[in-house]
Amino acid sequence: MKYTKTKYPNIFTYETQKGLRYYVRRGYFVNGDKKEFTKSGLRSLKDAQRILRDIEERIYHDEMDVNLELTLNEYWEIYSVKKEKTGQWNDTSIYTNAGIYRTMIKEKWGDLPLKKINRNDYEEHLAEMLGQYRRNSVLTSNRLLNSILNDAVKNGNLRQNKLSGIYLGESELEPLNKELKIDDFQTWIKTAEELLSTTHFAFVYLTIFGLRRGEVCGIRFMDVTFNSDNRAVLNIRDSRSNRTKDGAGRTKTESSVRYVVLNDRGSELLLQIMETAKQVKKKADVIVEQEKDYLSIRIKNNKYYLERPAFLNKIFKRVSEECSIYITPHIMRHFFTTQSLIAGARPEDVMHFLGHASLQTTKQYTHIKEERAHNVTDLFDKKVL
Repeated sequence: MKYTKTKYPNIFTYETQKGLRYYVRRGYFVNGDKKEFTKSGLRSLKDAQRILRDIEERIYHDEMDVNLELTLNEYWEIYSVKKEKTGQWNDTSIYTNAGIYRTMIKEKWGDLPLKKINRNDYEEHLAEMLGQYRRNSVLTSNRLLNSILNDAVKNGNLRQNKLSGIYLGESELEPLNKELKIDDFQTWIKTAEELLSTTHFAFVYLTIFGLRRGEVCGIRFMDVTFNSDNRAVLNIRDSRSNRTKDGAGRTKTESSVRYVVLNDRGSELLLQIMETAKQVKKKADVIVEQEKDYLSIRIKNNKYYLERPAFLNKIFKRVSEECSIYITPHIMRHFFTTQSLIAGARPEDVMHFLGHASLQTTKQYTHIKEERAHNVTDLFDKKVL
């Protein structure tokens, strides 16, 4: 094929049976290695100039070695795998975020190239979603999509996140009421004690201290010690989910690793859980691995199984139906937070007691000191229990 130079650098012409065609050839370097971009079959000089301008811009932005044509679905696969491999997401986070992406993002935007996700279209879509979902759900979906796009920008697969700083209106649906009054709490917990077995009530009681349901189910013998007052000290360093068969081996986030001190009643009930777990293992004729064994186990057909965290929801639902007061493990976590602050606990102490992360303090505070945990529990115990 004979190419003829034009007066425009990097643009050539050549003859075909169908007439004159244009050819673009542009050399560039990636990490010191010389490479070349070529494009033929262009019907007009204007097409060739457009292609060349795009290549020049990609070279300027150092984007020649990245794929700018990835769809959102394709980049989601890259993003989610990276989050899992780097430990930023545990199995619960993977499952939760995959569900959000599948139900609220994928259908509308998944097949579109990243660069074609339009801000105006997205704002209209948000307004539609606020008519179907509560605001917190839409907010969570919006955060996930923006996190994906921001990551694509950092990796060079997208020049700009056009959805950054977008306005989110109000939902037509009322937010879920997570407020729990003390009187209702006391009625509910009394019903739970009367209705449930001692062991099941003990697991319920642990959620009073703001533990996530996965953290309750992640407690092992090795995570329990007793201080000089014979009160149980839990070293929260594992959190299981409904998808975790043999244990997660880690908490939700790094900041979730912490100490939680129980009150006297909680300590007594925890001892009951530990004794029950030993009896279950003994009945199932399984050697007790005292250090590593989880406490949330049950026996069926002479075999023992790890309880999935969903069993706590079933117990809570049973009690709620009995007394007509709706409470979930997560509402109990909200209740602990609110009442601890009302009782006078320092917000910083409560934050670390709960394992909440903060951009300003995550690196400074990895574990809460036992003395702080002791103080938070005492204030909550005095006010509520």
